[in-house]
Amino acid sequence: FGLAGVRTLNVLTPDDPAIASLNAFACDNGFPDGWANQMLADGCQATLALDTATGVPLAMGWRTTSPFWVEEIGTPFDPQGAAYLFGDFVAPAHRGRGLQRLLVSHRLRQAPPVNCCTIIHPDNTASLRNYQHEGFRPTGAYQVFEWLGIRKARRRP
Repeated sequence: FGLAGVRTLNVLTPDDPAIASLNAFACDNGFPDGWANQMLADGCQATLALDTATGVPLAMGWRTTSPFWVEEIGTPFDPQGAAYLFGDFVAPAHRGRGLQRLLVSHRLRQAPPVNCCTIIHPDNTASLRNYQHEGFRPTGAYQVFEWLGIRKARRRP
């Protein structure tokens, strides 16, 4: 799967030459300063979708095989040998062009592990549609609750 005028680029470490573009894109779109560097330092990998003519980032997506804190459910998630795809973000001016689907497809073609997973809020119909188009199927749901002031998430099949 490809898009005319768009190329993908993996950013694997904090000293990657593309880190400046990744950091600028993340910060310009509301992510905290240094967030991208921290994700890379923690072993996550980023994929950028770039305009081929200008080199300007249009979207980013992330992947990790390590346990990872998922802010949306308030708990760590362990992909247990799979790759967890997360952090998909398409700049508002470029939405509706298939960039998220491109990033999902690209990350699925990456090196093993073969199994991949993600967590998507059921109201996010665009992301659900893009991931399902690439072969993802719902296997469970997280129920987030608070007990004695502690936020927990429980996975339900």
